[in-house]
Amino acid sequence: MSAEDWQSGSNDTAAGGSGDYEGGLHGDNWRRSYKADFRLSGIQANENGSIDLAFIYGTPTLSEGQKANLANPSLAEQDGMLLTFEHTQGNFFGGFNKFIVQYGTDGLAVGGFDNHAGEGMNAQKGKGYRFIDWGVIEQDKWNMGYSFIYGSKDIDETATSWNAPGKTDFYNAVIRPGYKWTENLATVVELGYANERKDGGDWEDLRKVTLAQEWNAGSNFWARPSIRLYVTNYSGDKVQDDANGNKAETMFGAQVEAWW
Repeated sequence: MSAEDWQSGSNDTAAGGSGDYEGGLHGDNWRRSYKADFRLSGIQANENGSIDLAFIYGTPTLSEGQKANLANPSLAEQDGMLLTFEHTQGNFFGGFNKFIVQYGTDGLAVGGFDNHAGEGMNAQKGKGYRFIDWGVIEQDKWNMGYSFIYGSKDIDETATSWNAPGKTDFYNAVIRPGYKWTENLATVVELGYANERKDGGDWEDLRKVTLAQEWNAGSNFWARPSIRLYVTNYSGDKVQDDANGNKAETMFGAQVEAWW
């Protein structure tokens, strides 16, 4: 057990998902959600592999003004929990791989679907879950970043004032291989695909292809700062028609990325 660390705590966050009303959700009208956060990390699972577990429980509070202006305030007073399982595999073809499963209920249902997983509460009744697999492969002459995600949510949006879909499913995949010409020069290709369906309707997709020439402060995938010249083409159902009625767009430019 020496490699395992318990981390627990509690805090409060704004309950923005409880619906709008006259006066707005700000200042004295903004009510809080209280969270308890428990984490168990560094569980040895296999050679170069470890497991992290997390459990978050949250409960919102509504003001009398919020309750009076909601059609059904009980729908916006939903406690919620968020469960996270994460397996990290080190020494994975020179890099690492992370596999994550998250499941959220009621007030934290969206946290198991499409936000920062417990950062805030959308205090509605429902459930959400997602599977994520992502990582980096690092070799002498090439590297590749990748991510694959599938998520689903089914949330009662009648307690909110906005017109949001209650049932949403989505999946996406991205790969980013790069060839290292020198220690500081690389050519990178990015391929991305996303598909989404709302309230049982048709699936709508989005595709992206990018070719980039990069100058980096090192050959590692994470080396920064980085300067890149790129050309990108994207297409699919979620791309708006251009003046000619085509669902495709090509753009090019230059980027600088730096971390500190």
